[in-house]
Amino acid sequence: MTHAKDILFQSATTIEKRGTEYGPALENFEKACYIATAILEKPISVYDLCIIMTALKLSRISANKRHEDSFVDAASYLAFAAQFSNPEPTEKMPAVTQFNLEAVKMKMADAMQEKK
Repeated sequence: MTHAKDILFQSATTIEKRGTEYGPALENFEKACYIATAILEKPISVYDLCIIMTALKLSRISANKRHEDSFVDAASYLAFAAQFSNPEPTEKMPAVTQFNLEAVKMKMADAMQEKK
């Protein structure tokens, strides 16, 4: 049986490891929000994305309660949701609105072209 403190410890360890591998979490979440916003053609905030990813993990847990990694990931996404639910004034949050949706799409298209 897994203890709650073990799940939370593993979550913190994973967050730190991913930060080393992929860079700051906020930057990665912002990029994902711009992509999701462009695809869905509606604004998706960093907080929204964290809640959506938590929902995905909960769905996976309902299919397999023995896969510990899903619990770790769900705890991590909830922690980020809490962090981004009421950002500090210094934290940059994506401000994607219907008015600048086309600009977001163009920015994503430019980024895709630069990768080629």
